[in-house]
Amino acid sequence: IPGHSPLGFRADPYQDVCQNLVHKGFVVLAYDPIGQGERLQNIDPATGKPFVDAKRVKYYKTHSYPGNQCYLSGVSIARYFIWDGIRGIDYLVSRPEVDGARIGVTGNSGGGNMTVFLAAVDGRVTVAVPSCFVTSYRRLLGIIGVQDAEQNIYHGTVRGIDHADWLLARAPKPTLLLTT
Repeated sequence: IPGHSPLGFRADPYQDVCQNLVHKGFVVLAYDPIGQGERLQNIDPATGKPFVDAKRVKYYKTHSYPGNQCYLSGVSIARYFIWDGIRGIDYLVSRPEVDGARIGVTGNSGGGNMTVFLAAVDGRVTVAVPSCFVTSYRRLLGIIGVQDAEQNIYHGTVRGIDHADWLLARAPKPTLLLTT
């Protein structure tokens, strides 16, 4: 699952990971998260481009713009991002060349976030490798503030849900944290 990139999974670092896994014999499904790559939203008819700036400034606006609308409804946009991952796994396990008992998920940054969420809620994920995501809300609030909307579950911090809780939800299944 790619992190925040206007190119989505087409960005060179994500292509490198995909190709590396394919060379090792894995079947790989890479997809564009909402607001990235081919899944742009809020298109200005005059320019053909999103009217919400896709560049990372203080937060990823193409995720937080619809995310704020979801918060007003009492839900998190993360539910739609997670659903994309679940549907991707549905597709993978429907393929005859895929062993549905050996599903793994990996992603970097925002993709690391979705790796953690998806691995916690979909029991078919047997191994998870999130990269550059897992920390704590206390640490985030002390340095850069809240993350993009899809990385924050509605009322999650008020209810005491932190990054480590998502990892505990899938225990004792294998999880490798890639951190810097």
